[in-house]
Amino acid sequence: MAEEQIQKQEQLKKEVLTDPMDVIQSSSPSGAWGLVMMISLLFSLAMGVSLIWISIARNDLGFEIFKLQKEINNGTAHITKLEVERDSLLSPYVLDEKAKKLGLRIADPGQIRRLID
Repeated sequence: MAEEQIQKQEQLKKEVLTDPMDVIQSSSPSGAWGLVMMISLLFSLAMGVSLIWISIARNDLGFEIFKLQKEINNGTAHITKLEVERDSLLSPYVLDEKAKKLGLRIADPGQIRRLID
């Protein structure tokens, strides 16, 4: 009985001291590693394609934002030019010159009548 216990202890020591790769290989068939590698390869390929697609979408969006910003700047510049033109046309000097060309003058007191609703 003592010899059986010694043999069991030696067998346990052998099992503990075995290489971990031997344990892994013995517990899973070799086809499983191929499946794991295939799945990881497909996952990596999908991640790479999605990364490229996101990069292209980001570049397109950046270009669209650039075009819209340029359009906004052009519109703002046009509005500024129109405001300057309006201010120059409504200046008292220009209005006075146009009035003289048309024969208009300042109204005398009593010439203006207000209508009440």
